Amino acid sequence: MPRSIFLAIAACSALMPAASGQVLNEKLKSGQVTIHAVCVMPVEATWTKVIVMVREPRPEEADQWSEQLWPVLREGILQAGAQDASEAIAEKARPTILQLQQKFDAMMKVEGWHSGGIKRGRFTLGDEVALAPCAAHSDALLFVRGKATIPVVASFANSELQLTFVDARSGEVLAQDTISALNDTCLKRPRDAYLDILVKRFRGMRVGILSAPSRTHTEIRSPQSPPIPRP
Repeated sequence: MPRSIFLAIAACSALMPAASGQVLNEKLKSGQVTIHAVCVMPVEATWTKVIVMVREPRPEEADQWSEQLWPVLREGILQAGAQDASEAIAEKARPTILQLQQKFDAMMKVEGWHSGGIKRGRFTLGDEVALAPCAAHSDALLFVRGKATIPVVASFANSELQLTFVDARSGEVLAQDTISALNDTCLKRPRDAYLDILVKRFRGMRVGILSAPSRTHTEIRSPQSPPIPRP
């Protein structure tokens, strides 16, 4: 690996917060619920370019970043020791995925959303999880929200990935974590920047750490970017 790339990756990883920010549902923490097969939902992301006092949305760049992140997340799931059940998303993407994404965003905005509520299992998508074409083959759905701010006059971009695992049967939020960084590498080469830290975070959220069978078995293929449904 060229020294310049190695240093960029090291700098990006060093600026990411420790795993202590993870929040786990008590059922997951105690082993009552396990995650051995995961469906990674299409990534929702925003890019904002800041020029002096003007904030300019960049939807095209956000879409490109989302598409690059999806296979990296799936590869991270596999390396953490879990099954990737996301193939149904790529093969059967449909408007119901948008409905589920909107339901998730609405849940995140409810009054009283906090880590204590996640630990106690207060937050759930309910039966809406059945809308995902991969739900029947998964223990959990992974929702990812990305946010990038690119200041023109500053040295580094500011990026953030929020990871939320939701039980594929009950819709209950099982775990959440956030990865933040100040480095362009995370935006330009997301696999180089994020893969190793994602594997560590997934294992910290007890994804694939136990060698028990998943609820169903699916064929594992090389991750490909999905056709992300748009309104």
